Amino acid sequence: ILPTVTALAYAARDDADYVDGGGADGGGAEDAASKTAAVTRSSSVLEAYSAVLSGLIRASVRNDDSVGIDDALQEAAKKFGLRQMPSGTRRDEMSACYLQGSVPTLLDMVAKYGGSSGGGRTGATITNDAWTGLLANANIGGENVHRGAVLGALLGARAGVENMPQELFDGLYDSEAIRKEIDDFVNAVLSAERRSEL
Repeated sequence: ILPTVTALAYAARDDADYVDGGGADGGGAEDAASKTAAVTRSSSVLEAYSAVLSGLIRASVRNDDSVGIDDALQEAAKKFGLRQMPSGTRRDEMSACYLQGSVPTLLDMVAKYGGSSGGGRTGATITNDAWTGLLANANIGGENVHRGAVLGALLGARAGVENMPQELFDGLYDSEAIRKEIDDFVNAVLSAERRSEL
């Protein structure tokens, strides 16, 4: 989960730079997400997957519907070495906790619930519906906790905070403390980056 938050922080920073005319193109998000994963686990697989997911997160934050999420999903699937590309038309599937099993299901769910209008190449049947996607994720079971955190980040970034149901934020037990912890982590990640640039 922490590599996802790191990637979100970098993506939001890069998006603000992009909107302001800076044209940022990633600014180390892949490396930062990978390093964050390394702090929590000694797993080269997790580090590599975190780096790839950061590109998908950046595309979700950028949320350019003229391009859509389809290209980023296809690129991520190729980098993960998947034989089957993400599809928004498949049934939601339960998966085990191993990345090789849970990532294809995650990408399919992003294609289905966060897809481009008109379905794009993935054939999405539902467009930018984080609530429905998160509910489906919880109901299919299996490795739904971590997948749900990453799915929520991706779908939430696609939809935008202003389009998210408020109960997803306020309905959490101790939501203010959680919000503060996330804000503190994001500030620490970005402060560490600024210090390393000096």
